[in-house]
Amino acid sequence: MMHAQTKNQRITCSAPGPAITTWRFFQGLRQEWRWYRFDGVAQVTASSGRAFAELDACMKNAEHSGFRHSHYQVHMRSGFAFEQAALLRSTDAAAH
Repeated sequence: MMHAQTKNQRITCSAPGPAITTWRFFQGLRQEWRWYRFDGVAQVTASSGRAFAELDACMKNAEHSGFRHSHYQVHMRSGFAFEQAALLRSTDAAAH
């Protein structure tokens, strides 16, 4: 399931399994991307060690820490990034 919210520009992706979103991808003030992994009580258990210029590169980096393209949210600041995230999500759905 995917939810898109244009006002706050957030995409949520969930699949059967845990109810909590375990991965979050954030676009910072300088348009950089970072990821965070959360446990069952919403505590950060891992995060990206650096910033990324593109969301796709950030997600690929998160894969090294167990990201499997399910149960995640994308928080962004620009409309282009929102479209990019929606495109990535549709690509994920086709691949998995």
